[in-house]
Amino acid sequence: MTLTLLERGFFRLRCSVLIIGQSRGTSELAQGELLRFLAEAVWYPTALLPSQGVRWQAVTDNSARASLQDANTSVSLLFHFAENGLIESVRAESRGEWSPAR
Repeated sequence: MTLTLLERGFFRLRCSVLIIGQSRGTSELAQGELLRFLAEAVWYPTALLPSQGVRWQAVTDNSARASLQDANTSVSLLFHFAENGLIESVRAESRGEWSPAR
């Protein structure tokens, strides 16, 4: 199953050769989907590696900004890390803060 972001906020969910869902939207929809992917990548940490297209920039000793681009859509999130190096919270400036349950 693959989720493909297309130009101008279109995305398509494909399972094998059968298209099971498609939406046409705005660039805001594409940005929202890419933000969601980046935020949820904490559950699949290898997706956050630079080799997967994520660019990291240190902000403080315990935070860094991750940026990701897909075609004409680019997003960034601020990741805060605990003393043990694990992700403590993720924040998008326009969307508030998310923290995992403890």
